[in-house]
Amino acid sequence: MIGRATTLFLLGVWSVCAAAPAPVLRPDSESGFRRLMQMAQTGALGSDVVNANVGIDGASVTVDLVRATPPDLSFVLTFKTSGDGASRWFDVAGREGTTPADVARLGSALDRAFDSPPFQSLRDDDPSGTREAGHPVSAPRSMASKPYTLAVTLALAVALAGGLVLLWHSTPPDPSERAGGLPSEATPRRRADGPVTRAVDAIMGRVTLVTGGVVVGLVICECIARAFAPFLLVNGRLTLLGARYNQRAPMTLTEIDGVPMWFHEQSDRPTPKPKKEGFRIVVLGDSVLMPAVIPERDGAIRLLENLLGTTLDGGPYEVVNLAEGGWSTLQEEVRLRHEGPALHPDLVVVGLSPNDDMQYVMVDGQLIFTHFIQDAEERGDRLLARRSYAWNWLWIAEKSREATRGPLVSQPEHDSVLASLSRMAEMTRAAGSRFAILCLPILDEEHVPSPACVWPDVVAWAERAGVPLLGAASLYGNYPLPLVRLDTIHLSALGHRVLAVGWLRWLLDAHLVPGRAVRDLPDYPPVPAPPDGR
Repeated sequence: MIGRATTLFLLGVWSVCAAAPAPVLRPDSESGFRRLMQMAQTGALGSDVVNANVGIDGASVTVDLVRATPPDLSFVLTFKTSGDGASRWFDVAGREGTTPADVARLGSALDRAFDSPPFQSLRDDDPSGTREAGHPVSAPRSMASKPYTLAVTLALAVALAGGLVLLWHSTPPDPSERAGGLPSEATPRRRADGPVTRAVDAIMGRVTLVTGGVVVGLVICECIARAFAPFLLVNGRLTLLGARYNQRAPMTLTEIDGVPMWFHEQSDRPTPKPKKEGFRIVVLGDSVLMPAVIPERDGAIRLLENLLGTTLDGGPYEVVNLAEGGWSTLQEEVRLRHEGPALHPDLVVVGLSPNDDMQYVMVDGQLIFTHFIQDAEERGDRLLARRSYAWNWLWIAEKSREATRGPLVSQPEHDSVLASLSRMAEMTRAAGSRFAILCLPILDEEHVPSPACVWPDVVAWAERAGVPLLGAASLYGNYPLPLVRLDTIHLSALGHRVLAVGWLRWLLDAHLVPGRAVRDLPDYPPVPAPPDGR
């Protein structure tokens, strides 16, 4: 009986981990593809695209973008299984001759063409081949990773089997011993039950005791993990790891469009003016522009606003800071989509950090998440990963061990960042505003004073799309790096002053702001003299 229950339990665990609904296109998805074809015919997919051909083969879709001059562009759309990508609904794979920018352009068009999930669940036990359209499915989910899931399942099976073997071969107590060794009338009747019955009773009693002890131990472990784990579970998703984040720090944690979002309490950050006056710049980014450690007034964004007002005559100028520590370009895209229209910006600038494609990095031996979205999609395995702190802490320990053997990065890398930038550029231009990128540097001897941006794919896309881009690494070539940085990514107060001056000059050179200089442009800050005066 015990063996049968154990087998059923393990089969249940395996079915939860391995079973995934087979996706098929919904019948009403045809209208979305018709909208995509109309967009291609009206120039919404670019001036070079004149039409689109769509071929559906089960759960796979082929899209050919017909261009005015050959060659045409061909893509394959499948059910979305990754956390990031060019489209919210599809995994988009470009065939030979396509570029990441082409994939991003099609993905953005698909998100506009479909206002609901195009796929539905089709399980093996659904012989009709259809399901109600009101029950779409999300991407299949798994426990952390397949090796991790198999290891945990195997460990549980071995532990359970070993415990049962030990209990089975243990010597059951004599009923007379439980009665203090004194014979009684009950003893002969008990012995009449036979040795097998007594052994089963003893084993079941010990199994109950062991099971109860395991349950109590797990509850205690969960309580300890909830109090001391270096992360938070927000709406069932893992966020904010590492010593640099205080889990009781004042912040708001929420979820927007299925994306985990957090907003730090920043009392010294000015809020946007209720009514727009003059020229408004909206800046998005992460902890580099937030800024980390130093006050808002000493950050590059606030310094830039002051320089614009005192140097140019086209004001008033307002620079709205929407940067948040630890954010990825996808989170920045979500915030721009929700808050941008109400701000009516004249210019949107996205600060692109060198670590925007990283999923995990090691900081002082601590595993730090910098890319939460893909992990949230891959690890939503029902109850444990979405609710248990102890389970997630064990998973983090396993990932920390992996990180000692090499860097762990998200997949895809540059494509996911480029897709978000492309969508932000498109929505900004659709609103009648301009879009630009500030490529922030890696502040080490290998990358400075090289003027190149560390994102070559983004640079190539920006050139093709006509998006102004400033590679800020060249601004720091004349400065000792320890003076302009807190670490290899974050800037010191001097580093922010240097960035503000270079930013102002770039905006003028690229004709991104109105007005003329009413006085000489500010010089870059002087290099501080060594403490000993040499």
